[in-house]
Amino acid sequence: MVYGMVGIHENAALPALFPVRYVDETPPVEAEAGFPGSDPCWNEASYAVDDNGYLHLYVKGHPRRALHQLLWERFHRRSIPKGAVIHHVDGNPRNNSFGNLLCLPRAIHRELHGELNRLDPDLPPLLLELERHRITQFYHQRAEHYWQERGVHPALEEEEYQ
Repeated sequence: MVYGMVGIHENAALPALFPVRYVDETPPVEAEAGFPGSDPCWNEASYAVDDNGYLHLYVKGHPRRALHQLLWERFHRRSIPKGAVIHHVDGNPRNNSFGNLLCLPRAIHRELHGELNRLDPDLPPLLLELERHRITQFYHQRAEHYWQERGVHPALEEEEYQ
């Protein structure tokens, strides 16, 4: 399987993606999760693209999962909070790079897409992209406030990455 073809970031370790069972505990090592790196099932992993362009990963014996959700969970070492969705910042469902994935409450995500859909497609491309960025940042800040009010921390702080 060629990772780039399915939108997997080159730093992502495919065998380490399943199962993502994190809450706040330390992630299990691959062997504890039952997926040693030498397991041949990973060489037989397949993917499909749904009608909206999202990639879904299939591994024998495991439920189908959206790739962007798996990658977000693996990168942040925690499960997606209940009631949240993972948003592709650039609007491209095949761009699953970690910096392009944003965890938003479902209601805020709907509002964000409503606002993005109201953008004039006839704007010059650079202006359109700047407006997309401005709107996304506004809703990202709203989401951070939402999570703080509820004591939920869906993304790790930068110092936790090290």
